[in-house]
Amino acid sequence: MTNFTTGDRVAMRASWLRNTGQLTGPPAPTSVGPFARGTVTGTHPLGARTLVAVRWDDGRESRVISGNLAAVGPNLRFADPIYQG
Repeated sequence: MTNFTTGDRVAMRASWLRNTGQLTGPPAPTSVGPFARGTVTGTHPLGARTLVAVRWDDGRESRVISGNLAAVGPNLRFADPIYQG
């Protein structure tokens, strides 16, 4: 499980999206479905789990169990060769 900190970029974990039947969704920016991307604004302990406060790119905010999120970053597969080391 990833420990998220304020400022991290996140998306919903692919396995969670599959398990909940969210294979398609509205185009980005959105706060729902497979195209949702957001920024962590804080974390809140909830027993053995952690709730992560996320401000989605469409401006909405929600709290998500950390196990249902994945960190996102630049995709080097599509990056300019100068950035590929």
